[in-house]
Amino acid sequence: MPLLSEAAVRVRSQRETTRSDEPAPTRLAGELGSESDHFDIFLSHSIDDAELVNGVRLMLEDQHLVVYVDRPFASRQAGNRMTPGTMGRLRRRMIKSESLILLLSGTADDLEWMPWILGYFDGKGGRVASLPLSTDKDGKPKTQGYVNLYPYVDIVGPTMWANGVAGGRASLVPWLLHQEEIRKPSEFDFGGFAKCT
Repeated sequence: MPLLSEAAVRVRSQRETTRSDEPAPTRLAGELGSESDHFDIFLSHSIDDAELVNGVRLMLEDQHLVVYVDRPFASRQAGNRMTPGTMGRLRRRMIKSESLILLLSGTADDLEWMPWILGYFDGKGGRVASLPLSTDKDGKPKTQGYVNLYPYVDIVGPTMWANGVAGGRASLVPWLLHQEEIRKPSEFDFGGFAKCT
């Protein structure tokens, strides 16, 4: 399946940035401290991926999903280290979130708190998927060990898919919202695209 490329995500982020004349890290730090009562997605990411986070957030919002992005950009001096205050803030946002997407880029290895967030969502029964970004010409992501046990997101045309769901795949939005129709591998042609039914 075609993975989302870092280049495509950067283009989406930059398209929005040119509209606002404000760089992605500043916009993210300023606008995403939301006290919303509900989020469809908690987007877990590396502090070093501001532009990628912004692009993925915009792509998910284009699908009419409400996305929570943590604000580590506002306090870079803390890096990716977990503190009691950070843990409390994240826990409050995770309680309000239906699902988790782990944004996997070349810098995702330094997410020391990712296992805690993943374990929380797995334990609460929320949907969990990784969104690996391809960086090479073959469209292959960096291997992420145990994260590979969870469904992963890819894109075909305008549709984002959750793959590895009950032996098949489902359109991402309905799957995240527990309204999925799972398609088994026999329903796909050899090109990897779903048959129209």
